Amino acid sequence: MKSLKRTKIKNHKKPSLNDLGLNDRSVYEELVKEIFQVHNITNQQILERINKKKQQGIKIDKLDSYKIHDEN
Repeated sequence: MKSLKRTKIKNHKKPSLNDLGLNDRSVYEELVKEIFQVHNITNQQILERINKKKQQGIKIDKLDSYKIHDEN
């Protein structure tokens, strides 16, 4: 087994959903659904917020950096 110190990291990018395998993606999806349920956030609310951001001209291509905040 190679030491972690010996291996060179060529790509220093932040891990994203695209790096997950199919099984990990399904687990991730279930976790997100659970979090939305705990915070009483519906799929319709998510879609409304995405559309609102699009109308404001904000590009939503990095979902990992998109955060949902209450507007109260």
